[in-house]
Amino acid sequence: MVWHRGPNQGLPGVSARSANTRFKDEGVSGETLNRPALEALREQIEQGFVTTVICLDPDRLSRKLLHQLLLTEEWERLGGLISPL
Repeated sequence: MVWHRGPNQGLPGVSARSANTRFKDEGVSGETLNRPALEALREQIEQGFVTTVICLDPDRLSRKLLHQLLLTEEWERLGGLISPL
């Protein structure tokens, strides 16, 4: 689940009133960072539309610890926060 700083800014399939959005890669391996929903999430964080990422299970973020660390570092550098539930 992802919390937005303000109203939705162009996420497909999400109403302007949404306070949160799920980014879910159906059928795409967590072995790679090249996944459509993950790329959309990274873009939204970079643009400042997402401030907090709630990750239910780190394996859902990436199967590789190095990738998890890279994403966490990238998001913290951009002012985002990743939080376990």
